Amino acid sequence: MISTNVHTVLKKVLGARYTKDVIQELAKNNTVGQNGKPYSPNMITGVFCGERSNDAIEAAIYVVYEQRLEKQKKTKKARQRILKQK
Repeated sequence: MISTNVHTVLKKVLGARYTKDVIQELAKNNTVGQNGKPYSPNMITGVFCGERSNDAIEAAIYVVYEQRLEKQKKTKKARQRILKQK
């Protein structure tokens, strides 16, 4: 279960529009709910906010977090490199 402190850290990187990426990550791993359907954005948000517990969704959230963090680092390096050239 995602605690309030972890939620705050994740939120800084993930922002508000993260559910689509989490759904894609779950689909990539063929992870579905008990009814055989993909998890809903509402379920993902519930896990992210710590209201619900689901290990598969939580793992997908962390994967998306790592991907976005890496992308932000690359963007920051590129920005610094471009600004140094001026």
